[in-house]
Amino acid sequence: MNRRYFVHLSALALAGLASCDIKKSDDNIRIKFPIKVQSNRQNGHKLRVASDWSIAKKIESEYLIVGGGIAGLSAAYQLRQKDFYLCELSETLGGTASAVKWGKTSICQGAHYELSYPDYFGEEALKVLSEVGIVKYHSLSNRWNFVDSQYLIDDEQEAMSIYQNKERDGVLPDSQAVKQFFEQSRPYLGKLMAPSRLIDKSLHHFNGESFLNYLQRTVKLDETTRQAMNYQMIDDFGGGLHEVSALAGLYYYLSRPYLEEDNPFQLFSPPQGNFYFIEKLLSKVPSEQVSTQKLVSKIEPQKKGFKVEILDLASQKKIILNTKKIVYAGQKHALKHVFPEDAELFAKNRYAPWAVISFIVKKEILPIESYWQNEVIDASDYFLGFVDSDTQYLPSTEYRVLTAYFCFPPEMREEMVTLEQNPKTLIEKTLIQIANYFQIDAQKLANHTIQAMLKIMGHAMSIPSPDYLLKDQNQHRSHTDLVYAGVDNHRLPLLLEAIDSGIQAVKQW
Repeated sequence: MNRRYFVHLSALALAGLASCDIKKSDDNIRIKFPIKVQSNRQNGHKLRVASDWSIAKKIESEYLIVGGGIAGLSAAYQLRQKDFYLCELSETLGGTASAVKWGKTSICQGAHYELSYPDYFGEEALKVLSEVGIVKYHSLSNRWNFVDSQYLIDDEQEAMSIYQNKERDGVLPDSQAVKQFFEQSRPYLGKLMAPSRLIDKSLHHFNGESFLNYLQRTVKLDETTRQAMNYQMIDDFGGGLHEVSALAGLYYYLSRPYLEEDNPFQLFSPPQGNFYFIEKLLSKVPSEQVSTQKLVSKIEPQKKGFKVEILDLASQKKIILNTKKIVYAGQKHALKHVFPEDAELFAKNRYAPWAVISFIVKKEILPIESYWQNEVIDASDYFLGFVDSDTQYLPSTEYRVLTAYFCFPPEMREEMVTLEQNPKTLIEKTLIQIANYFQIDAQKLANHTIQAMLKIMGHAMSIPSPDYLLKDQNQHRSHTDLVYAGVDNHRLPLLLEAIDSGIQAVKQW
């Protein structure tokens, strides 16, 4: 089975940062290159220490958008002709679709690809992507394909999967369980739409059980297949087979007619990853109304509208904003500090933390043959893979960017502090794994590495657990003029979902 249809962000479920079971982890390598660490944790904690900051100014805006990820910028696009003010906590926009600058090149530090969209997906989100010049409808293929074709990944270089130190054609094994799963699931094709709010109601009952439970009662699930499917659920949704709902699992495999090998879906992956979508949306909204390093610390309802306290992290002063309406596209776990009235609506959300490491490596040390996504499916350790920029459209350079993705279980969130303060251990272990993959000496790889850039996101991915989906909490919000956007409003953690959430939030008024 062609592997291209079952890939997404590489992930890592860690049993302990300092004790990862990684091959040759006792090898000592010397790191001489600089390590850049980016994390929002310290900025978020300024909520506790900013009470003494002075007020720099008071401003007014008809709309406030909290959060500069895909959902927030989607809302801004809807309000682009209105008086809005968008606040983003980080130094850069993007959220889980962020990128980091290295010289003149933007390097992905989050979600890194999309597939072309079938014609039965939601019209509103696809209309936005069409208007900003990302996709165009092709009647012959009945799908929305990408305009910038130079960013399509070639089939021959798409992926390499490793299972128990051996190459395998695809993440999924050629097993009886896999064949049985697809044979009996064919009736669901075309009914598992994006955004998930449009999924056929006849399938909603699958939201009430785990994907593991569904598989165990419908197929003869062997251990090799279980490992592969578990990998893919962590990969895409932040949790294993027992943690995500059957509806989420079925969506993953059946949202598109992947088995049409004579008409394959396009795989779109620019070097900056899904930050490409951020840039396109940003080009259509007034840039002067979008502000970074702004932490919304308190929202207080007034007789008319809201009084909002904003921390300007650059100047360490406060801004007081009076606004009529708010789109809250920020992370919902922060509501307990910012707007406690609605915190309970999202109290049961479970978030998988992320860490992403990009290594800038001199090309001369690496093999000529390259694959876009390189995945290691091995229950004995937790490293699952990396993306190689050599397969992407990138101006000619003597360097390659190897980007490793990690997705920790929620229980590991506190250990993100350790990772932030002492990133060297994980950097070393990851280099050793990549060296083993390429069958080159780890110290030589370290010697040819120019820089490593680590991004840590403590609440990156909302896990679609059983009974999580299909519950728009805007129906229960405490204030009519404050609406919620973002995939952590009970949606799948996918780009099209985030875009649609911004559209639907603005439509609430």
